[in-house]
Amino acid sequence: MESITKDDPAWLKKHLILILTVLLSLVFILKIALVGKGAFSGIDEFRYINGSIRAIEYLSAGQFNEFATSLFSTHGRPGDVLVRLIPAAIQYAAHFVFGWNLESRESLIIPQIFNTLISLLLIILFYKVCLRIFSNNRVISLSASVFFALLINNNIYIRHIFPYDLSMVCFLAALLISLREESINNRKYNAFIIAGICTGLGFAIYPGYYVFTAIIFGSFFYTLLHSFSKRALMNTAIFFGAVLLMQFFFVASGWLCGVSYIGELKNLTGTINMGTYEEGFAFIIKYLVQVESISGMILILFNVIFFAMLLYKLLQQKNIRVITKLEFLFIIALAGYLYHAVNSVFFQKTVFYGRILHMYFPIMVLALFSTIATFRPAGIRNFCLSASLIAVVIAFISFYVSYLELAYPRDVLYQHNVDTAKIPSDNIVHERYTLFFKPLQPKWHMYSGYTGKEDPTKWIFVNFSICYGPIKLRNNEYEPAPDMKRIFSGMHSQSFPAYMFEGLLAEERKELRENPIIISIYEKQQ
Repeated sequence: MESITKDDPAWLKKHLILILTVLLSLVFILKIALVGKGAFSGIDEFRYINGSIRAIEYLSAGQFNEFATSLFSTHGRPGDVLVRLIPAAIQYAAHFVFGWNLESRESLIIPQIFNTLISLLLIILFYKVCLRIFSNNRVISLSASVFFALLINNNIYIRHIFPYDLSMVCFLAALLISLREESINNRKYNAFIIAGICTGLGFAIYPGYYVFTAIIFGSFFYTLLHSFSKRALMNTAIFFGAVLLMQFFFVASGWLCGVSYIGELKNLTGTINMGTYEEGFAFIIKYLVQVESISGMILILFNVIFFAMLLYKLLQQKNIRVITKLEFLFIIALAGYLYHAVNSVFFQKTVFYGRILHMYFPIMVLALFSTIATFRPAGIRNFCLSASLIAVVIAFISFYVSYLELAYPRDVLYQHNVDTAKIPSDNIVHERYTLFFKPLQPKWHMYSGYTGKEDPTKWIFVNFSICYGPIKLRNNEYEPAPDMKRIFSGMHSQSFPAYMFEGLLAEERKELRENPIIISIYEKQQ
């Protein structure tokens, strides 16, 4: 990055630690304010109960065979179960100390705080990666990290017990080591063993991010291509061996438990089918525009410019060796996206979700700020830098205000102390009929072992459900009686733009934008 290697301002060097501390503290406060609601609003989150929570229960009871088997209860994600034993153990301890049920909102704050800490670690690692990519330019690195931290896609999963951020932490740690390869003493191979373990673990946490595995391999390969040496070859071999060793560990552990880890990985493709196959190529554009809004448009614009500049350089130089490591990683990421899109559009094997796009954001943000860093004169560069940060702050504020107000069926029931087992079926109203409709049921919407004290027979519950497509127009709109009192009303979480991109069709997203689902409770007058 020769174009941005100028010395940082003196004030930044002097106060860097203070600035980083303030920024991270602010981000932590903003993120921690999001917890306390939303957990277990998605079906996939119940893998945490079947995996990590059950594993802790078996371990405490001395049932080691059952403990080992529970590690492979999440369909190809044993790494997630393994790492989440940490919050699960704390929850289990809180259960005995405070009497919190493991599925209560109070107890679920524990894994949400764990998510927040993981999210902060992700930002720190991204900042470290930026320093390597941008030749220790702290202004660009800090700006890119702030932009990255405020993206909606990097905040939407904090409330939920999903493996996405956890997997990306492992991958970014491995990427950081690969970027530092040239500066590590050739006699110390521990770093490359750690990089291999992180890569293997990241894949075992969430195999859907297989493209980022290729990105890390590409980083090592780039070094071999540009500065071949015995040291570089040995580092790459050690890294590759550690990745294989991690995968062998999970394969062997699964075999001992009677589970085929490889078989589960093969079956995963058939489960990524809730959505539209035809959207494959355009999915990322739609997501960036409709979810990330103005900051997404900036990402699109500058990534297109980055790619155009890359093509121009290759056409001018006619030598692939002139590309930078970031450009090489960008090509791998682009190829990975196109591979997934081809499988979606032409072979109809997999679709895209917002969670799949999660792994592409680090590369896209790096490409954005790499492009800005090349602009001359400095006035244009500073304008683009400032405009990008202002845009992401505006988009984040808009997201944040709306996200705080979202209503999740489970949380609303808990908030109103409802005894869900006593709700008469006639008191449950659904304004939409769907093909795979999950109505209010204790197994989805009640905290196990908890019995509310409020008599629900006096209330009408509207749209307390998890909806899976196709979502139709309102064909059963509820009209409360004139003498009814509205106890609660709020927008259903599934009407939030980011959630819409987790399995809904394009026409369903359009329907929810125009007619969002509203959760309501009405009290019948005696």
